[in-house]
Amino acid sequence: MGTAKRLEAMHARNACAKRADATQSPLSANTNRWAQVHPLKRKHMIFVLPKKQYVIEYSLHINAPDKSVWRHITEVDIASFRHPAYFSILGIPKPLRAKIVEPGVGGMRTAYFSNGLSFSQKITEWQPYERYAFTFQADPGFRVAYLLDLSNGPFRIKAGAYQIALDQSGVRLILSTQYELCGIIGVCLRIPVKIVLDLFQRYLLKSIKVNAEQQEITPDKAGEVPHA
Repeated sequence: MGTAKRLEAMHARNACAKRADATQSPLSANTNRWAQVHPLKRKHMIFVLPKKQYVIEYSLHINAPDKSVWRHITEVDIASFRHPAYFSILGIPKPLRAKIVEPGVGGMRTAYFSNGLSFSQKITEWQPYERYAFTFQADPGFRVAYLLDLSNGPFRIKAGAYQIALDQSGVRLILSTQYELCGIIGVCLRIPVKIVLDLFQRYLLKSIKVNAEQQEITPDKAGEVPHA
């Protein structure tokens, strides 16, 4: 008899709890669920935000034919150009050169920097004299701004693409860069990263423009960039 009464009382409590859950507001329900989460896990959920990807683009006119420009975007050599002082202050290593290891989709390109490290770039699109695109993989320990590791930090460059469009007396060269920002630090870096990437794209394309236009004035004996 005592067992039956205990079971009846337990069922009554459960029924009351269900009625209370049914009548509470969504906010209260969420609050209750949040309260049941372990404090350490709550802290992790607050400070770890989802990754977000962005694209930035810059273009300029180059007074040179598409074949010349193609050569200078696939085999970049700007080691002789002065590295802007603001990049040095920001701890951004100087780009030196980039070389095609294997042309064509699935091929590789390597970009070298003054810090002795490099970007490995897998080619994802290859349309000679028109467009090519590639992914980025920074060497471990490749840092910018002295602290941000591009290989596994809150800011990572994911992909890039060059597009050549015929223009009056030359071509228009377009460079797009896809990058990723992670977590609270990534949120804080959104505006500074956008500004610095814009400056870097301008510096890179202007250097390519000088090389391509100078080649038209004093052509050298270098061969064509290989096709896939």
